[in-house]
Amino acid sequence: MDHSGNEYNFRFDLRDPINRWPQIIRYFLLGLLFTFILSLVLMFFQTYFGKQQTKIAEAFFFDESPDVIIVFTGDRGRIERAMKFAQKYPSAKLLISGVYSKNTVLSLIKNSGIKFNNDIKIDPISQVIELDYQSQNTLDNVLATLNFLKNNKLLKKVLILSSDYHLFRINLILNYFNKHPNLNIIKYYGVNSSLNFFQRLTTNFKELIKIVQTMIVLIFWNEEVQENFQST
Repeated sequence: MDHSGNEYNFRFDLRDPINRWPQIIRYFLLGLLFTFILSLVLMFFQTYFGKQQTKIAEAFFFDESPDVIIVFTGDRGRIERAMKFAQKYPSAKLLISGVYSKNTVLSLIKNSGIKFNNDIKIDPISQVIELDYQSQNTLDNVLATLNFLKNNKLLKKVLILSSDYHLFRINLILNYFNKHPNLNIIKYYGVNSSLNFFQRLTTNFKELIKIVQTMIVLIFWNEEVQENFQST
């Protein structure tokens, strides 16, 4: 109010574009900051989770072999590491889930650069290594894994292999769908993604979006669909 008794109105009119844009920019920057902090927290959490699960798996399989090694394809280094484990544990079966349609067992072995025993012929290798061509995403990978274990009841000790940042989401989905967790011993091994700080931050932000999407899918998941999938 001035000396003449007139009252001023200091409220901003949001319909005025001059007053609206500073607030929009401020909220946008706050959103970016929140997203950055959330991605940073998730990055450290997923790295910690992956390392801990890998340590547990290494300790558990230190002097014994897994019955089956299951690798979820996607990022670099996963199949190569799975082949090294198959070489280390020759008695274990290997399931590669999410394989491109043109790949074969022999082409994957060749591309991995891993040298198997020359005495092993094509047929025995094909019997040890099984390919899943149907899976298109992590949800499919998990359902294919459970279906595989359901059809191979003697395979009790399971080693699931993927990138270190990917293990938390795999564990989340598997815990939801695995109705009989005591039937199998499941351990996780995380392949080091070898990304720099900003690449890892970007990857974890994408992983955050996928985790949210996964949780939404699981909330509305139709149990009948799962039963039909696992019966095929």
